[in-house]
Amino acid sequence: MPRAAHRSVLALLAALALPACNGSTDFTVNELLTVDSSTTSYDGPFQVDLSQYKTAWDNRKHIKSLSIDAASVQGTIATVDAGNAASTGSGSLALRPDGGPTDGSEDVEIGSISNAAISPGTTYTVDGTNMPAASGLLEGALKGSGKFSLVAHGTANAAPVNFTVDATLKVHVKYSVF
Repeated sequence: MPRAAHRSVLALLAALALPACNGSTDFTVNELLTVDSSTTSYDGPFQVDLSQYKTAWDNRKHIKSLSIDAASVQGTIATVDAGNAASTGSGSLALRPDGGPTDGSEDVEIGSISNAAISPGTTYTVDGTNMPAASGLLEGALKGSGKFSLVAHGTANAAPVNFTVDATLKVHVKYSVF
């Protein structure tokens, strides 16, 4: 077989193998978040360290680019302190890059809830929006320090507000190694 034909066969085999270098994975980030405010409003970042999440962290060196197909945050009210006066609240969730300004100018909003009951065992799901920006932020975290913040902004119907939320960020990621 002539040398040019060998190159053509090799090029064809390489082209067929390239789709195998793309993939997808699911990972979850679980954090216990404490909401503690003496007023009816709350603004707080909760730092997330992806190096603590094996699936995401172990695959980071293979990722050249990623896109988030779907993301959601599920929160279950774990505890409500005896001094809590709030029974309902509304708010939004955002992602903030590691070292991002506290004024929120680089935050990526991912969703919101309205008039949610603040009662132990109550579960809420916030379906993610703005996936292209969230993809870029998480890609930056995976290629960098592994850290970002989940930022909660909220208001309640009474003060003080004192409860904990068991939050799970669920992410389905498509990635490419080339």
